Amino acid sequence: ADGTLLMAKNADRVWEYYANARVLNAAGAMLSDRRGFRRARGSHSSVNIWNDIADAANSLDRRDIPHSLPAHPAKLRLKWKEYTANGGRNYGVLIHKNFCNANARKVTGDVERLLLSIFVMENKPYGAWVHEYYHRFLGGVLDIADMKTGELFKREDFKNDKGEYIEISGATAWNYLNNPKNKAITDSIRMDGHRFRHIVRPHRLMYKPKMSLSMASADDVDLSRLLHKVEGQRKRHVFAYYIYDVASGALIGAAYSREKDEKLLMACVIDMFKTLEAAGMGCPIEIQVEHHLWSKLKDGLAKEGALFKYVTFCAAQNSQQKYAEHFNRIKKYCFEKRHHAGVGRHYAKSEANHHSNHTRAYDAEAGEYVFEPNKSFSYEELVADDREVIAMYNGGKVKWDAKKRAYEQCGDNDAEGRTRWQVFLENANPDAPKIDKALVARYAGESRVTTINRNMWCSVNYTKYVLDSGLIEKLHPNNYNVTAYWIPDEAGEVDSVYLWQNDKYIGEAKSEHLYRYQVSRAERTEADEAKELLQTKYVAKFDRMVKEGAERLAAAHFVGNIEAAQEAEAQEIVYEPPPQKGYLEREAERYEQAEDEEFEAARAMENL
Repeated sequence: ADGTLLMAKNADRVWEYYANARVLNAAGAMLSDRRGFRRARGSHSSVNIWNDIADAANSLDRRDIPHSLPAHPAKLRLKWKEYTANGGRNYGVLIHKNFCNANARKVTGDVERLLLSIFVMENKPYGAWVHEYYHRFLGGVLDIADMKTGELFKREDFKNDKGEYIEISGATAWNYLNNPKNKAITDSIRMDGHRFRHIVRPHRLMYKPKMSLSMASADDVDLSRLLHKVEGQRKRHVFAYYIYDVASGALIGAAYSREKDEKLLMACVIDMFKTLEAAGMGCPIEIQVEHHLWSKLKDGLAKEGALFKYVTFCAAQNSQQKYAEHFNRIKKYCFEKRHHAGVGRHYAKSEANHHSNHTRAYDAEAGEYVFEPNKSFSYEELVADDREVIAMYNGGKVKWDAKKRAYEQCGDNDAEGRTRWQVFLENANPDAPKIDKALVARYAGESRVTTINRNMWCSVNYTKYVLDSGLIEKLHPNNYNVTAYWIPDEAGEVDSVYLWQNDKYIGEAKSEHLYRYQVSRAERTEADEAKELLQTKYVAKFDRMVKEGAERLAAAHFVGNIEAAQEAEAQEIVYEPPPQKGYLEREAERYEQAEDEEFEAARAMENL
């Protein structure tokens, strides 16, 4: 009934049941023939027929037909009736009742639950200990409590129908602990989450996108080689942050720092957009990120629709979900390891990828190998070397794997593939949006609140930036305060800032140095004359805007009834003082006021 195959249980039983079916089918044919023969002779009795059928069945060679049907005619007849009940062939009656039947099971559900509960204790007991603890519990030497409910396990629940304690062997306990279903359950508790997800838990089967810029994947790494030791400094690694294009595997953004923080992440995003802009590519549609750095940016950079249309947060310590982990491994062991010593990790699975704090070198004078501490490098050397490795990685060849529907790593001698960078440039997704520098600056750049002066410029970090002409039309009424966002170049210079007001993009402002020109015509150059013309056009646009606005206004003048105005001026204004109240009226008002004050005070005390 549960779909279990007989062949999987016992192949000999299959031939036995098959032989039983053949014999019973032959018995039915023999019975039909004998009944027909006797009816033809006028007899309707079939008493002796089953004796003949039983004799025929018992005379069969069991080596050819290994049936296990009853030898007695009456029992054989009963079996045949069960087999042919309801006018058909009921093959199920041929199968032994114990097959897939839990009635004869010695270990009950309570015993199995207790065994598994002992196995997942905090000290992670061995299988032999579980068997030992169970029997000590039955013997009354050990009490076991369920900490979830606060109840003790009752020994009476572990008795069979005869009232005897259910004792099991060590092999039986081992079988139940290692049952695939039970093992998956206990592994989820005994293992840490990282190992359980990578070894036991099923993972999803997917294939990578075919077009570049469809998805990017980001991850942080620690460069393997060490920094020079500085007194009082514990961290001796350079932290790097990478962003890969998933379809091609190309590394499109990289940043480095001595600290692993949000600034490193922002620097990598900026580097990616600079690389994409230089290559004439658009913005990635989706990006895979991790929680520990990006979770703080869910309302900004990591907000869907802000800079990236889709943002996918990968589960912590789940390298199978994040493609950047796979690309990091290829870059590290296929390229970085070829050119630099000391690359690896001390807990790597392969011995070739083990990393220790010492390297082995040959001492010519001693004539033997000696272990020396690993070399250390400066920050600038490590960054420059990693940049070279990135160039070699992007120049590495890949080829299309139709079975996996993705680009995979080529062999060293495979000349048929294209480089990662070629695949990245040639297979861009047409739906990828263009890079919006104002958005990039807002979510990944630096910012400062400033004020627009003279309808022309604003000051940021003691530098003037000239606004685009017509920008003041977009400002809110009576509000000249704006937030300037910018992305500094490698030298720290800022040529343009992007102005936002109340979450709305206003426009771009360029550095005053792009506009300043030599005032002396004796020293003026062609570049100065071009800048002078630029400023002249700027002022001319402003003047035209003011002039056109002024021309649209009317010359308003108040026109009234002159005669009525003259009559109003001729009228004498007479001041009439308010009537004075008498003494009695004043005293009555004072008495009422005092009475009201007493009433209010009494009500306040009552409320208190």
